[in-house]
Amino acid sequence: MIRHFFKLAFRQIRKNKLYNSVNIIGLSIGLAGCIMIFSYVRSELSIDNYHDKGDRIFRVCARFEDNGKELWWGSSNGVTADALKSDFPEVEYAVRLGRGPGSSIAYESEKFRISRISYADPSVFNVFTWPLITGNIETVLADPHSIVISEDAATRVFDSQDPVGKVLKLADGADYTVTGIMENIPSNSHLRPEALCSFSTLYTSDGPASSQLTDWMSFNFRTYALLRNGVDYKSLTAKVSNLTDKYAREKMDASGLKCELFLHPLRDIYLRPIGQNTGPLFYVYIFTGLALIILVIACVNFANIVTANSMSRVREVGMRKVLGAGRRKIMIQFLGEAMLLCTIALLVALVLVELTLPHVSAITGEQLSFSAVETFWTVPAMVGLTLFIGFIAGSYPAFFLSSSTPTNLMKGQTRTGRPRTLVRNAMIIGQFTASCALIVLSGIVGQQLTHLKDVDTGFDKENVLVVQIGRNPSVSPQIVRNTLANVPGVVGAAASSSIPGWGGPTNGKIPEGYPRNQEQRMLELNVDENYIPIMGMEIVRGRNFSSESGASERNAVIINETAAKQFGWDDPIGKTIMSIDPESSSEEYEWLLKTVIGVVKDFSQRSVATNIEPVYIGNDLDYPPYYNKLSLITVRFEPDQVESVVAGLETNWKSIIPDEPFNYFFLDENFDWQFGSIERTKDIFSYATILAIGIACLGLFGLVSFLVEQRTKEIGIRKVLGSSVPRVIWLVARNFIILVAIANALAWPAAYLLAKGWLEEYAVRTQIGLELFFLAGVITLVLAGATICVRAVNAARANPVDALKHE
Repeated sequence: MIRHFFKLAFRQIRKNKLYNSVNIIGLSIGLAGCIMIFSYVRSELSIDNYHDKGDRIFRVCARFEDNGKELWWGSSNGVTADALKSDFPEVEYAVRLGRGPGSSIAYESEKFRISRISYADPSVFNVFTWPLITGNIETVLADPHSIVISEDAATRVFDSQDPVGKVLKLADGADYTVTGIMENIPSNSHLRPEALCSFSTLYTSDGPASSQLTDWMSFNFRTYALLRNGVDYKSLTAKVSNLTDKYAREKMDASGLKCELFLHPLRDIYLRPIGQNTGPLFYVYIFTGLALIILVIACVNFANIVTANSMSRVREVGMRKVLGAGRRKIMIQFLGEAMLLCTIALLVALVLVELTLPHVSAITGEQLSFSAVETFWTVPAMVGLTLFIGFIAGSYPAFFLSSSTPTNLMKGQTRTGRPRTLVRNAMIIGQFTASCALIVLSGIVGQQLTHLKDVDTGFDKENVLVVQIGRNPSVSPQIVRNTLANVPGVVGAAASSSIPGWGGPTNGKIPEGYPRNQEQRMLELNVDENYIPIMGMEIVRGRNFSSESGASERNAVIINETAAKQFGWDDPIGKTIMSIDPESSSEEYEWLLKTVIGVVKDFSQRSVATNIEPVYIGNDLDYPPYYNKLSLITVRFEPDQVESVVAGLETNWKSIIPDEPFNYFFLDENFDWQFGSIERTKDIFSYATILAIGIACLGLFGLVSFLVEQRTKEIGIRKVLGSSVPRVIWLVARNFIILVAIANALAWPAAYLLAKGWLEEYAVRTQIGLELFFLAGVITLVLAGATICVRAVNAARANPVDALKHE
């Protein structure tokens, strides 16, 4: 029985090679696309899911109200952790993590680069699932100048030696003793330090009264809280929200700020960034929708063609019923054939996934994988999906034809009727509506990307590289700058605390004309006199810093156009701005009076997609190392001399700092990194669009082929009676073209609303033009028309004598 079933099924597949090939290819492409998109979605949803206590871990974040504006910070201050532990018994542990002392580690005479080093409290291992290979979690970070390094870092630095007890010298010039080795932190984590230094080390440099560590107004650290079992974090957030009022209300009032702390779930940190309506989770929804659209289109096409093909087998079913075949056997035959086709398509899809997944990984920037071992539900889901699609596709012929009388079947009569045609037309409209909308959305994402890249950034990023000198107090930025500037091919060099794209600290300032309790937030930079000309920035009023003015330039400041406009200064030159002295204690701020000497044209210090904010540019060459120290050297070089300049810079670097590694990057590549997310979105949309419209056209080709075959005699008679080839083509294509046109009419408003909602998340955004919608309409109509014509032309040009003989 089973052998007979497979024999009939494979005979049917061979008999209708065209329809079945189109069906298998379309469904396999749809399944492959769906699997790859879901692999990406699964990778996104796995971020931070490996922590055993992840559902009880929360980051302490802050929401500020500043003169009517709302600000969101993912950081907190150095005293929040202690306050949480002392004031709230619901908190089991509270740990702080802070930016580490650079990225350079020296052991004996060798230097190594460790890219992610953080300061951390001893209880960090009680909160996060970062198992120790060596060391006691209670003591490894208890003492100052202790360090725990990852397994990979230990291998790079110590090879096969036992690292515990060895002494490392970090970029701050201090010695740290290795007290433990931790397992490598998984890549699906928003925190991935390769080394953790004891947080108590920070107290040894400036003493316990350091403003960074004791100031409620200094938000320089990340604080994570592990709540006890059964604690409702929302109710605890209500209690935590007024913590700053309790300990720093006077300072907050004096600065004109209102601050509320809140708990942000660990597993939402990556997926739902604070202060944003869109984030990775938004794109997870979008891409899940894309996967489902592709899958539905593929399934609809598969069901359409299977159903249409079954109508050519009416007499076959009638003959089998006359010869004694029961309804049950006929149902099993049709359902089994459909499921067999689905199984073949699934196997082809798995091969396609295996071949293309590395390419998809390169597009998404994530190492994607598809393995039944990784997710236990993979195999049952694929098998269940295959059976479901096969059942749906085979159900109509199985249940409908098997219930018809042999007499009607032998005459070729079935009750298809108008309802069946309406369902099929609705399916065609639905899949081309989705395809057209995807074309529009893909085009708008591309337009937005182009628009952002064309935005005037206010500086010249070409032919510039940046050398990182770190925060080692023994390294003089001025000496490094002058040494690197002497390399042949170098136009000039400058020192700064940050670069465009990196942002910077946002601090409260009191511009002239504002009371003390109305501090204005300004993005703060610290630069030397060479920075503005080296970066190609334009001074629109006043002058640049000057080395000839000596120490007096420490009291000078340059602002951007946005700051001057926001402060209402028609003539900013000579105006004053009060700024907190970074060397003052947290107990009582000391204010420095700065004089505005120049206004620079607005430039993109953060992302080009955000609004320009007021910028405060200082010229303090002796800034404390943990604030806005000059830690970067920007080098502009002659075009076409990249290799020789890099080699010369490294040589000159080693002549003055032989023990420090030479770390550099190109400014344009670093700045353009911000476009990576939208570029990946564009690529995924583009490929999804190609898949969707390709599958839709394959399905349309199959239906047209079936229609042409069903109407072969009609076409022959029309030709005998004088119909021309174009008229016959229009006869076949007319209804399908109308359906595609209706699909466009439905797709345009849907695509517009989706695109409008997505663009609203960007402060700088492109305009949605009608030309893109017309282009999408033309593309879908042309592709659908070409698909139809491939079959219609052959039918129209066929010999009518052969058509009249067709059975």
